[in-house]
Amino acid sequence: QQLEANRAKALDIQQTLIPEDSKTQYLKRFEHFLAFCRENGYESGFPDASLYLLYFHQLSAQYAPATLWKFSSMIKSCSHAILGLQLDSYSPCLKVYLKKVEADSTSETKKASVFTYDE
Repeated sequence: QQLEANRAKALDIQQTLIPEDSKTQYLKRFEHFLAFCRENGYESGFPDASLYLLYFHQLSAQYAPATLWKFSSMIKSCSHAILGLQLDSYSPCLKVYLKKVEADSTSETKKASVFTYDE
């Protein structure tokens, strides 16, 4: 009973790893990822490391590299907070893949304008 209470407390602490102001967006993206996993044979436990790579490969056809990095951060935070999984060590090739997509990208990065003193 004490062990179960400690696990519940630890889960509550882990949940704080997801930024509170954008928690809804993070959880929505994570649910999207889990739905992809279920469609590809994942049932329970930890998703197979290859599913992370396949998911981002699929998204790379629709989204710019900067958005993929954002999604990666969201899923990484949720994986750590909810599953207790360190994505960087679990699926190290994901980071390499995202760098490759970024290098191969033909999309232009948008730079923010710099205001002058008069503006």
